[in-house]
Amino acid sequence: MRSARLKKKDVSGKGSAAFFNQEQLSPDHYEKEADAMEGSVADRPKKPTAIQRFGAAEHKELGDSTGELIDIGGGVQLSFGDIVALAGDEFGTPEEIYDATKSSDGRAKIRAHLEHAKISPDKAALLPQPKDADEKKAQEAEAEKSYYLLALDNISHFSGGGTAFENWFLQHGKAVNYAMEAGLYKNNDLMNRATLTEAFGAHYLTDAFSSGHVRTPRSEINDYYVNEFAPKVYDHLVDHLRERLVDEIYDQVEQQTVLNEAAYFFGILGGVGVRKYMKRKIRNTINSKLDAALLMIGGRSQAITYLGKILGGIVSLVLHDRDNVHGLWVNSKAHPEAWQAFGDSNLSKNPVHQKLIEQAIETSLNDLRKAREIGFEKSQEVYNLLDERYLPSKVYFEFNSSSIKSSEEGSILSLAEYLNYHPTTQITLVGNTDPLGSDDYNDNLGMERALSVKNVLLSKVKNPATISVTTQGEHNLVTKKASRYSLNRRVEILYQSTLAIDQRNPDQIAYDEVSEEVKRTVGPPYAAEDHFPHEAPQMSMPGSAAQPNPPIPEWKWGSMDNNLKTELNDTLKGYLGSLKGQVTQSEMLKDETVEGYTVSPKPIVEKIFNELSNDPMSFLEKSLGRDAN
Repeated sequence: MRSARLKKKDVSGKGSAAFFNQEQLSPDHYEKEADAMEGSVADRPKKPTAIQRFGAAEHKELGDSTGELIDIGGGVQLSFGDIVALAGDEFGTPEEIYDATKSSDGRAKIRAHLEHAKISPDKAALLPQPKDADEKKAQEAEAEKSYYLLALDNISHFSGGGTAFENWFLQHGKAVNYAMEAGLYKNNDLMNRATLTEAFGAHYLTDAFSSGHVRTPRSEINDYYVNEFAPKVYDHLVDHLRERLVDEIYDQVEQQTVLNEAAYFFGILGGVGVRKYMKRKIRNTINSKLDAALLMIGGRSQAITYLGKILGGIVSLVLHDRDNVHGLWVNSKAHPEAWQAFGDSNLSKNPVHQKLIEQAIETSLNDLRKAREIGFEKSQEVYNLLDERYLPSKVYFEFNSSSIKSSEEGSILSLAEYLNYHPTTQITLVGNTDPLGSDDYNDNLGMERALSVKNVLLSKVKNPATISVTTQGEHNLVTKKASRYSLNRRVEILYQSTLAIDQRNPDQIAYDEVSEEVKRTVGPPYAAEDHFPHEAPQMSMPGSAAQPNPPIPEWKWGSMDNNLKTELNDTLKGYLGSLKGQVTQSEMLKDETVEGYTVSPKPIVEKIFNELSNDPMSFLEKSLGRDAN
């Protein structure tokens, strides 16, 4: 297929109109384009239905549109796109990635997950390699296990029916705070932490644009299958599979005994008794193994939860794939004109969609840059605070004037900043004059001078109550020599400390103030929130009537839509086909000797697995004891 990869990047909004003036193309157009390049559908061999998921490659491509490289510590440098790809699918939190950089084993874990996600082999090669094949196999198994455990709880990746927005919001808020601190403390490591956290959150941001994540009711589906359906069918499933295993194992044991001869010798009734005895022993053995397995995963209740999550996940997957493949009309507050969204491996079907995702990522990342700048500006302010030893004690004036001299204004403003960061300090401004003129005149002039200083302070001081004014006129002369009268024309600044309620130190005050400034100018709410897409009620193609998006089919087991059931069957066939080797070659299936008999689990599992993969829905209906529709 032709790649629609776009070069970076006009993210300012300029040129958006040009995008939306393009003719919006239907899914049929893209399918016809594919047919023209690859041959007609009839000419192509039918492929098994594969799971459509927002793969690591798409996440990485979208994240790398930022051009950001992140030093996450321990000598590990990954791109923004690498973190977007690892987030949520390979690692549960950004802290897990950050902490992994602190040890050799942790860095090996990062390498194993990069390899599992099949991204950045150049960066993986720089991380600790396994010392032998056994260690490599163990690391791969651990990465695979982590991946599937996270996949069980993927509600966090869905926007319309999940918590993708909330997860992005949480990580973005943390990232903005780290960026603010990076500027305030002039700490580049904090900025790297901010970018790491932002990239992790961008996984959920990009997932929210995948069309299959926009309206699939993932949370509702999970609640139904975990809390309603699984508890009703769990016992039937266990009983059915247990009896199936009893029969299969009995068949193996029978070949190793004289049961047939015993049955013949004792007669049919006696033979039945022998068979019942042997099956009871097999059943007891299976029950003990089941009990041990249940204990390992947390008991019966946890097993029911896992069953519900698996069934709900499969149903959600198929609904998700429908919209990913066929497209969904969406719009957003930032882009109210609807566009056609695709998902996962179909991302490049509409370049407009890809461009809008990249714009949303950049809009979100810009919040970090703003927060860092605000923090840096505040750090400069705190850095330049006056030391107590250099606080001004006097402000001088010209003869018969109360105007502030330009040479004095800087020290007064520096005093204002000091007062803002030392709330326990109060000052009294005392106006003074030379002895020329009447007492009343000089008293008034002294007060005017004190008020002039106060007015300059008030242009910056946040708490006017820390400043009081008075006058002594000509009654507190420094000198009586006429040649030195200029020393009398002054405002004296008297300091005192009080037990104010606000006992914060300058660093605490700076932090609180910059936090408030970031909230006012960056958010929440954040600019990227306006970019999150929602389903557009209906959309018309040029020259055609308005058509709504197709409705979501009935998905509850027992009243399921026929088409959905067929799609579930096809999807499961494709998925199980890819797992067959992994399941049937497991070391857990090696032969065992039980009470003198050899039991071979592998052919039993192969037989059951083949039945399951040949017609998954029929197998499930029989095992669960409920028809899907």
